[in-house]
Amino acid sequence: MENVKTCVVNRGYDIVEGAALVRRGDYYCSICREIQSAAFCVVISSKTSKAKTIGNLYLETGIAYGLGKPVIILVESFRYLPSDTIRNFAINCSESDFQTKFLALIDDVVKLKGFYFDLAELALDANDYDKAVWYYQESYLISGEKEALNKLFDLTLKLKKDNQIPPGYKKRLYERAKVFCKNAKFNFT
Repeated sequence: MENVKTCVVNRGYDIVEGAALVRRGDYYCSICREIQSAAFCVVISSKTSKAKTIGNLYLETGIAYGLGKPVIILVESFRYLPSDTIRNFAINCSESDFQTKFLALIDDVVKLKGFYFDLAELALDANDYDKAVWYYQESYLISGEKEALNKLFDLTLKLKKDNQIPPGYKKRLYERAKVFCKNAKFNFT
């Protein structure tokens, strides 16, 4: 599946393989942290994969779905794909045009940046700062474009100044957005 990795890297994304997800502390927390910081997930499942490996793949896939991440699933046959996942981004990688389909799906995922950005703006209009922070983060993760990061930074300034927001809620949101901006190498002051 080196060509899959090449496709992802050529689109400007870094790859974190599942085996590298568990780095520290609790396995599930470690996996969740890595998936939260991902733009999207690609799952590669084959009929030669061991049952334990497939179990882990779909556990991690479920976590990704639960965190609202786009998931692209590559399988050798839909026969080996859990029935609920067929409705999502799934490609039979034994087909001759699977690489073209895979690139098209990545392009579709990248288009989600605008969707997330618009949702962030709606959430902000409704003073739902929690969702606004999350959607701006997702828009930035998918696109890498500074517009969403700039909006997130502006939101941190608004949170810092707004005395109408309960202090604990404000601190949690502010810290989450601030850490995200710092990790994205944004000049946060």
